[in-house]
Amino acid sequence: MTESIVRGAMGRGRPSKVAGRRSGAAAVVSLFFVLLACGDDANGGSAGSAATGGSGESPAPVAGANAGTCSQSAITYADVIAPLIAERCLPCHSSALEGDARLGAPVGVDFDTEALVLQHGDRIMVRAVVDRTMPPGSPLSDCEAAALQQFLEAQGAADCVADCSGRSCGSDGCSGSCGECTGGLICDADGSCVAGSCTPDCVGRSCGDDGCGGSCGSCGSGQACSLDGRCECAPDCSGRDCGDDGCGGSCGNCTGTDFCDVQGLCRCVPDCGGKVCGDDGCGGSCGLCPIGEGCSADASACECVPNCGSAGATYNCGDDGCGGSCGVGTCGGATPYCKTTVTGGRMCAATCTADCGGKVCGDDGCGGSCGPGCGAGDYCDASGQCQCAPSCVGVACGDNGCGGSCGSCAEGTSCNSGSCECTADCTGRECGSDGCGGSCGSCDGALVCNSAGSCVEQCVGSCAGKVCGDDGCGGSCGSCAAGQSCNAGSCEWGDYSFAADVFPLFDGCVGLAPNTCHSSGLQAQDLDLSSAATAYSQLVGAASTQCTNRTRVVAGDAAASYLVNKLSGVDMCFGSRMPKGGTPLSAADMAIITAWIESGANP
Repeated sequence: MTESIVRGAMGRGRPSKVAGRRSGAAAVVSLFFVLLACGDDANGGSAGSAATGGSGESPAPVAGANAGTCSQSAITYADVIAPLIAERCLPCHSSALEGDARLGAPVGVDFDTEALVLQHGDRIMVRAVVDRTMPPGSPLSDCEAAALQQFLEAQGAADCVADCSGRSCGSDGCSGSCGECTGGLICDADGSCVAGSCTPDCVGRSCGDDGCGGSCGSCGSGQACSLDGRCECAPDCSGRDCGDDGCGGSCGNCTGTDFCDVQGLCRCVPDCGGKVCGDDGCGGSCGLCPIGEGCSADASACECVPNCGSAGATYNCGDDGCGGSCGVGTCGGATPYCKTTVTGGRMCAATCTADCGGKVCGDDGCGGSCGPGCGAGDYCDASGQCQCAPSCVGVACGDNGCGGSCGSCAEGTSCNSGSCECTADCTGRECGSDGCGGSCGSCDGALVCNSAGSCVEQCVGSCAGKVCGDDGCGGSCGSCAAGQSCNAGSCEWGDYSFAADVFPLFDGCVGLAPNTCHSSGLQAQDLDLSSAATAYSQLVGAASTQCTNRTRVVAGDAAASYLVNKLSGVDMCFGSRMPKGGTPLSAADMAIITAWIESGANP
């Protein structure tokens, strides 16, 4: 029964290597904590046995601290998440628990504080919310999972500042990594690589977390790792408001009559239906009226605008320019002349001297005209000179007939016979937008259209039966530990020997004096490391005198070797980390020892 409990507590269905070696007391304590983690159902019964895995159905919300989870409108850490974590997770994932009391929970994977919960947020989301494999034998109810997911996603949406100060591995606090451990080492809560009994699990996963702080591999360009550890096409909508996202989906749709251009930007479609002037709806023009005319209210025509002067320069006589009269119209009697005043106005006067100096057209100042006047297509300006009259009625762009322009077209459109029109462009494109709301074609089968308008295969990486090497799509199925090499998707240990590679690392355990630590004179804990032959015989296959149910070195299994625990200071029965009072072995040295054990612990 104890072993099945540990199997569930370890996660991913792998039994603990220490399950069979527990004492009866440890097994009872373990069973107590697992049953505590399982909780009660809403009717006071069991929410599922850790040994049997429960009924297979999602349990009801736990009674007590989290009974109101579903009714929470605002999910806060203090009111909802902290009580949930305390009741459902801390029986295994507490920093106060050590050794067998952790029920197989990886060392350093603790959830005592909000910061630690967020640090392990990605793993919690996968195991507790998506896979529903945690807590073992008693997964979260729908209410609990929804509350936890809402909290984690809300925290992930906030601005995050990565922090790897003093950390060489594990989370950077923002879903990134401070590094990965190699050589069989795992990442502890302080972000240091230490030895441990965690067994990486990448079965069915080609990327993401391996369950021990390491990685199952990385994805190739244009791909992202899903929650279930698979490399999938990563939609790319950067700088795009609409159109294809490169994975067969959409970056969005344009509103109204707007169209999506080849750059993925929504463009306005000019509308000049029934208009000869005025706004085209996109900031451009449907045409310009001749000088002296204005655009009608419905923009369907250009209309003459009567001109009878302005304030301080009023026309009290003469023509209004549109066939009508200003003021009295025609002067007569004692004041027969419509004379231009010094302020620019007009009034009837008894005498008037015509003035056409330098003028070829326009008013002579006395109601008459100067010169021969202007020809067709010309107009008389204020100085009495004939000028070309631009012809832009009903024309939004192009030549105005006088060497100027009637207007320019917006980006994405071009001028065609005086109208701004979108010009479809499928040059070099076999799919996707033509830039005018149409399509350059669609892709067949499993092909998808990328942002360049090409139909390409959506590569799906495969790591079936592989723990390292290429996934076939430019990504990786994982990396091997230090001292290992990848061969046909499998990590293989190198050829290490105790005498040449490991024994020289024990200098700090023997010392120079005759009676120091593990010298032949003292032999602390009945362990003599004074010579390679003696040390080998007392390590490989030999029981520990300090922890009698443990073996100092188990050939082929570093995680079950108590030597690794003593050198790393992790999961020791009691005592000090070795070398006692000295400098701990470096990660590189620990990797050599691990590789030597895993490769068979050769002499």
